[in-house]
Amino acid sequence: MAAQAKRLGEVSWAQPQTKGEGPSPRAGHTLTVDPKAGKAVLFGGSGVTADGAPAVFNETWLLSTAEPMAWEKAGAKGDAPSPRWRHTATLLPDDGGVLIFGGLHRGRRFNDTHVFHTERKEWEIRECSGSAPPPRSHHTASLVAVPSEEADAEEGAEVTTASEQKIFIIGGYGGAGTTRDFLSDLHMLDLATWSWTKARHSAAPYATARSQSTRAPRDRVPRPMRANCPWLRCRPPPVPSPGRERARQPAKGSVRPHCLRVWHDHHCAGRSRLVGRQGLHGPL
Repeated sequence: MAAQAKRLGEVSWAQPQTKGEGPSPRAGHTLTVDPKAGKAVLFGGSGVTADGAPAVFNETWLLSTAEPMAWEKAGAKGDAPSPRWRHTATLLPDDGGVLIFGGLHRGRRFNDTHVFHTERKEWEIRECSGSAPPPRSHHTASLVAVPSEEADAEEGAEVTTASEQKIFIIGGYGGAGTTRDFLSDLHMLDLATWSWTKARHSAAPYATARSQSTRAPRDRVPRPMRANCPWLRCRPPPVPSPGRERARQPAKGSVRPHCLRVWHDHHCAGRSRLVGRQGLHGPL
């Protein structure tokens, strides 16, 4: 079956045999392949220890990609990140190692930056200039080749140097201080200067505008997660059209009470942010 799939150009799954004692069961970890070092780097995660006790890890495991594949718990030197899960790991160019950003542990979210040098088995804290992204988890971190001015001048120029590489941090869940919200911002880390900048983009991945006069296109408004949301079912009096007489004052008790808004924020907000004029859906 595998030979036939290979001949047809299809992709098939196989479970290779590994040597050594591997990591305990976990979720929310990262596994990053460093092809030049010939190893895959596993870091963090939330799961159970060998004794079955729940734990959040900051262990560093190495899996040899050459056959026979073998697990090894790295006795890494340096300042390893604190225990966390739902972080990101990005392979850096030019043997730069693996960059760890963000994550959470017991409700606390992080925005620190660490680099693991695979061949040296050493952790390093990266102090970055600029304004770092707010603490978050469940985000994405992608290495992007940004053409420099010299590359733009020459058509078809290839981008290979680290000075033209940036890491894009997009979205996630978190916020500054004790605030928590679903994020749609974009931050860039320049690997040449190790400095953060926040990108100014015109369209967010999700409709999160709060303007009282902003209406999202019909196909951009997500459906509510809860069909029985009392906040969405309770309709206040309609907004009068321009030029008409002043609308009558709503009767007492016809305005949606605060408790319904709290219900909506708890069950629906962040996943079903509706955008509409105030009075139709309210400024969510």
